[in-house]
Amino acid sequence: MHILGEKLKEVLFAVLPITVIVLILSFTIVPLEPILILRFLLGALLIIGGLAIFLFGVDIGVTPIGNLMGSTIAKTNRIWLVGLSGLLLGFFISIAEPDLHILAGQVDRVAIGFLYIHCRARFAYPGGPGR
Repeated sequence: MHILGEKLKEVLFAVLPITVIVLILSFTIVPLEPILILRFLLGALLIIGGLAIFLFGVDIGVTPIGNLMGSTIAKTNRIWLVGLSGLLLGFFISIAEPDLHILAGQVDRVAIGFLYIHCRARFAYPGGPGR
């Protein structure tokens, strides 16, 4: 239970400042309806509880496995094995992260739009931009 208390304190330090700022803004600059404030507070409480339990599970389940794997690979004294393991783990973690897929799609859309506008301007006007 000691670990859960630590995780709850960490999450409180992360979430409470944002919650307080939103509450201050809702009472001063952007007045919100009381039902919206109650929903926000309920959501903040659920985030605090859920994140504390999630981080508790990570500490007792995933972290020891990662520490054991890391120390085992490092004890082999084979730099190529350490490097290969790091590359493979980094690759699979990146593939599994949904935020990176969203970011890649956004970058792709922005880059295509930039290239389209830039190439169109260059070919539409002789001696176009950049020449």
